[in-house]
Amino acid sequence: MAGLGSGRGVRCSLTVLVLTLAAALAVGCKSALDLKAVIEDRVAQANFEYGTKTLLTGQKYAASVAVNGSKVYVLYYDSAAQNLCVVKSSDGGKSWNAPYTVDSTVDYYGVCNNLVVDQNHIYICYYASRGPDTDYFVELTDTGSSFSSSNFQAVSTYKGYPYGYESSISFDNTNVYIVYSAGGAPAYTYAAKGTTMSFLAQPIPIDASFPNPAGSNGNRKRSSIYADGNNVNVSYSDNVQNRLRIATFAPSGAGLPMTVTDLNIGGAASTDYPSLSEAGTILDVYYDGTAKALRCYEHYSYVSGLNLFIVSKAITIDSSSTNVGSNCRLVYTTSDSTAYVAYYDATNKQLKFASGQQNKSITPPDFQFNTSVLATVGGTNFDCSMATDGTSLYIVYFDSSGTGALKIAKSADGGLTW
Repeated sequence: MAGLGSGRGVRCSLTVLVLTLAAALAVGCKSALDLKAVIEDRVAQANFEYGTKTLLTGQKYAASVAVNGSKVYVLYYDSAAQNLCVVKSSDGGKSWNAPYTVDSTVDYYGVCNNLVVDQNHIYICYYASRGPDTDYFVELTDTGSSFSSSNFQAVSTYKGYPYGYESSISFDNTNVYIVYSAGGAPAYTYAAKGTTMSFLAQPIPIDASFPNPAGSNGNRKRSSIYADGNNVNVSYSDNVQNRLRIATFAPSGAGLPMTVTDLNIGGAASTDYPSLSEAGTILDVYYDGTAKALRCYEHYSYVSGLNLFIVSKAITIDSSSTNVGSNCRLVYTTSDSTAYVAYYDATNKQLKFASGQQNKSITPPDFQFNTSVLATVGGTNFDCSMATDGTSLYIVYFDSSGTGALKIAKSADGGLTW
């Protein structure tokens, strides 16, 4: 009888708790549907099947995110401690381990898409201003409960100027590749994957015709690199002539790079290249400072009748405000031929999201994007990174509201809900 009485007491307590919670949630709700939506949102936040949650509070920004199955890794800069750290989730973002310090003497940290995961190997490149300004590479091995660190080395000596601003990293089955702004023209380096990795003693200049003299410290805009197994593809900005350039060259560095396009722009570029099975499609999103818009450059081929056509053009994704599209990130999923873009609306201090598929029912086939607002981020000190496991999308960003917070948003339906 005591047991039955205790059971009734528990049930009564739960009933009171549910009624109290419902009454509290009902405040400000205009209808039962509103209440249902609020409850569903609370449940989703608890389970993190979708929604947004705070990873860390304080000035922890310039984050990059990478995904490997259910494992999610976030690299960030702790401005107060001046440490470069990584945190890991093994359950799709529901729970996170304690921060692991990658480098405890980072005086300044510039970021691009500089974190990639190859099974249980995590490759990181980053810029630090200690001593001569230098770009560094380090490999972490995921041991399950923590990480082990190896292959730490400086990689950015270029024509006597050891700069490594705004670096990006990629890999294929054979090598790991890094590109960075070398205080003038961009440069890249690579190393064969293995227990001992050794990057080139002298990185390779990508564009010999670049108008900035090397070492002028005038071109610190982002570059982005993607290796597709056959070529290394690099997108970079020329801030003297306000051009977006894309180069493609052999993984070994043999031969001169081929410039795919040369566009008038006014800001940083973020690039991704689908696999060669996608009929040679190249997508590159960037902020167009002249048009004041987020734009997407497309380069692809298609067949109509007996003829093969090549399309190279830029389309506008978002021009809804006077300063929209900076700090943009792009991922492309080959399974459904969809491009996803996260970007910043500086006019309205908003994190925005766009998704687009190539409409093959029209000639020529073209990408068409839908845009939405994901979050208000409080100020101008903003950066974001995005990754996908093929099913879920993850966006990590710094929200400068209040004391600041590093946040993560997750969507399981292609960005329709977060």
